[in-house]
Parts: sequence; structure tokens; C-alpha cells
Amino acid sequence: MQAGLHFQPCFKFGLGLYTGLFYELYVSTSKKYDYDMFIEHCAYVPVHLYYRIPFGRKVALSVHGGLGFNYVIHGAFSAKDEDIEDYTDFYEEDGFPKKFNMAMEVGAGLRLGAFQLNFQYGKGLNDHKSYRSDGDFKTIQNKYTFGVSYMFSAE
Repeated sequence: MQAGLHFQPCFKFGLGLYTGLFYELYVSTSKKYDYDMFIEHCAYVPVHLYYRIPFGRKVALSVHGGLGFNYVIHGAFSAKDEDIEDYTDFYEEDGFPKKFNMAMEVGAGLRLGAFQLNFQYGKGLNDHKSYRSDGDFKTIQNKYTFGVSYMFSAE
């Protein structure tokens, strides 16, 4: 889940900037392991070039691409068994990801009046080396984002 504020100024010829500040929440559950739930709270800032193609006063298609920056504020594994302690201080340790993630991102948006439908794909750029003890392969974070935004300036 992601919540925050987009800032999409559009300058001449439909070119602009796509940025903002977002809170992201990741939740994952598993019944196979001692730790059955993982929760992560992140701050996310995209810095993208933006191009808008207007089809009318209140309808526009846009594409954007650039870098996305995530920073983990807090993450925790919680155990289903009361005898196992919850685990929160694991970032940067062997076998666990780093707090910072940078990704190359591309996306598109369709604005209809004051609402905008968004799609974005992010390809992780930094190797978290989470499984370096298991062999020589990379662990990167990729993500798909689908969203609905309310535009305060529906120009």
C-alpha cells in the first residue's frame, strides 16, 4: 500500500517533473516458517522526467521515467509461536536486505478529470546481497505499482 503526495509540474511542450513523497507499507505472510509475518514501513521519493499528451481539457495520457528511492523506516518479522522472539534489527546483517533501495522506473498515467489512473514498474539497481552465503547471485528488489490519484489541479 502506498499513500502520499504527487508533484507533477508540467512545463512547455508537455515536459515536466514527476516526483513526490510517499509512505509505503509492505506486508507478507507465510505459514511455512517460524516467522509467519513480515511488515516493512518505507519512505519513497520518485525523481522522473514526465511527458503529458493532452486529449482534451480534462483527459490526458502521461508517461514518466527516472529513478526511485526507497528507505526503510522500520521492518519486522513476527512469530506465530510465542516462544520465538519477534525480529526487528536485521537490516544490513548477513542474509538480510539493506535499508536503502534505488530503482530505475517507468510508468504511465491516464487522467480523467480530477482522477488519474497510474501504472509503474521499478527494476532494482542495487544488489542487497541477501543470500551471499548461498552462492554468487544477486538479490534486487523489483516492484509493480497500480494506483488511483486525486489531482488537486485538474488542468
